[in-house]
Amino acid sequence: MLKSLIIFAFLLLVKELQAGHFRPPFIFGRCNGLFFDTRFQRCCGTYVASYPRICCGTAGADLSTQLCCNNVAVTKSATATTCCGNTALDQNTQLCCNGIAVPKSATATTCCGNTALDQNTQLCCNGIAVPKSATATSCCGNTAIDGNTQICCNGVAVPKSATATSCCGNTAIDGNTQLCCNGVAIAKTGNQICCGGSVRDLWYGGCCGGRAIQYFGRLCCLWPNFWRCRV
Repeated sequence: MLKSLIIFAFLLLVKELQAGHFRPPFIFGRCNGLFFDTRFQRCCGTYVASYPRICCGTAGADLSTQLCCNNVAVTKSATATTCCGNTALDQNTQLCCNGIAVPKSATATTCCGNTALDQNTQLCCNGIAVPKSATATSCCGNTAIDGNTQICCNGVAVPKSATATSCCGNTAIDGNTQLCCNGVAIAKTGNQICCGGSVRDLWYGGCCGGRAIQYFGRLCCLWPNFWRCRV
């Protein structure tokens, strides 16, 4: 009789627990229908992680041997103690470049794109490590250029001279003898300017907001001459 009562009481307790009518002491919680000890466990949505495990992905991570990198449990070591993307990183021998662990050296200590860069011998041009020299010390597009002999025009390295020191399109021009209009180098023949994509001789008129105007009786009503205009 006593055995039957004990079994009945146990079955009743199980039924009440399943229905949620009875709550165990405060140290317990519920996780996806399961009770867990909040002192030593944590709820990870669909599963319970027991210390030293933490919530990580679908099975948790053991903090004594693993890292949780981007919600993925990965094995750590005595030196690989931090995350880089989805992998463990050894900061003594590796760099984390764009979420990728790459080898580093005594000189290659910074990232350039997805590679390690030696700043003593290389430049980082558009995320690409390129060799530099005593004279080639600046970037032009994906290459290193010598600023003494080259000029960077629209990302293209072109030769320059003592007079050709400015860009027009993808070429170097001499601003004293050439005019750049719409990316085309034109030989100067007088007091000319580029106005609205065409060459304009200032002896015959001016340029107002990209439009050619005659000087005779007309003013450009744009800054700084707007005060001279009348309504």
